[in-house]
Amino acid sequence: YVIFISDNGTPMYARPNLDFIDNMYITRKGRGKGTAYQSGALVPMIIRGPAIAANTSSNASVHVADLFSTMLELAGLTPPRQVSNRDGTGKVKLDAVSLTPILFQKAGYVRDPNTAYILNENQNLMTGGTRWVGAQNAFYKVVCVDSPNNCTFYNLADDPLEEYPLAKPDSCADYAKGRWTPANPQWHYCRLVEVVAGESFLATAKQ
Repeated sequence: YVIFISDNGTPMYARPNLDFIDNMYITRKGRGKGTAYQSGALVPMIIRGPAIAANTSSNASVHVADLFSTMLELAGLTPPRQVSNRDGTGKVKLDAVSLTPILFQKAGYVRDPNTAYILNENQNLMTGGTRWVGAQNAFYKVVCVDSPNNCTFYNLADDPLEEYPLAKPDSCADYAKGRWTPANPQWHYCRLVEVVAGESFLATAKQ
């Protein structure tokens, strides 16, 4: 199998007279590598090999970490349920998901489209250490800067360039009480901000 994955370039948008480098293909400055916008986080992936249908593509959101489980399965091995933590003192749940259902079974998703999420974290040294977190599911995304209380909300299905922020709920109380369902866009906002506040490196910034 051949696996190709790209990069987002260099985080130069904060440098005077160089802020065009990361943004030749989008209309807004300040959204290149080092941010949590799609233009700073999304890259193409190509996988070619036996039994993968030619000229096929998928819009499923996946993470580079998913290659861990994918390559194990392609080699005929079963991915572990747990892996060592950062310092080797314990185990954590494996968050990589195999992409083989997409490659061979034309699955639309490998994660639950509503409750599962992909988290993107960046600390941009070009802008004084600004901390960015993007959390998204199959349809929606929040982009948060330095705090879970400072997020914008987008519908990626309708607005893939993240140019039209959605209205945010005044409160997530109805989400917490189970009164909202995934049919309500505000459910997705509260769910994704919950992820940022609890799972990202902005968790300690929650007010």
